[in-house]
Amino acid sequence: MIKIGYQGVENSNNYIAAKTFVESNKMENYVLVPLTSSENVVNHLLSKEIDLGIMAVSNSIIGQVRETKNAVDNKHLTEVSRIEFTIKHAAFKLNSDLSNLNVKYVASHEAALGQCKNNIELHYPNAELIPIANTGLGPQMLVDGKLDSSSVILCPPKAGDKYGLVMDHENLSDTNNNATSFGIFKLTS
Repeated sequence: MIKIGYQGVENSNNYIAAKTFVESNKMENYVLVPLTSSENVVNHLLSKEIDLGIMAVSNSIIGQVRETKNAVDNKHLTEVSRIEFTIKHAAFKLNSDLSNLNVKYVASHEAALGQCKNNIELHYPNAELIPIANTGLGPQMLVDGKLDSSSVILCPPKAGDKYGLVMDHENLSDTNNNATSFGIFKLTS
């Protein structure tokens, strides 16, 4: 059984990348391990708890993903493959009555906030940005009250739909071709 760790949780963009990787390689005997952060993925690779690790490495809007760069620098890892696809950062809120001018916070991973910076300022001019560990965590945090009810979260559409949130914008990315590259890493032999 091949253990594949990914920087995210179910329905995050990294989860989508992991599913794409196993499907494109016709893998059958595998398990996907949600590890939330690049640091966790690297630590699990180094301790041999997983065989492969998938992390976002670069984006067409913000360039290199700092979290991953910091985690992999000076580690004995080899990138064995790469997947790229267009990212949609949907904006969700708890209640359809919340007007854009009354949104106090926009929460998501720091990379997603950077990829949507201009549209956040345009649509939520009074909002403060709140970075969280992963885009896939935002919906549950909002539903569980860990984020203020006047917050909007940015996440993949499936993640917000799973929690029954109200979609405010289908894609808040600053460009329509917001592509992210995900690296597949293994421990260097």
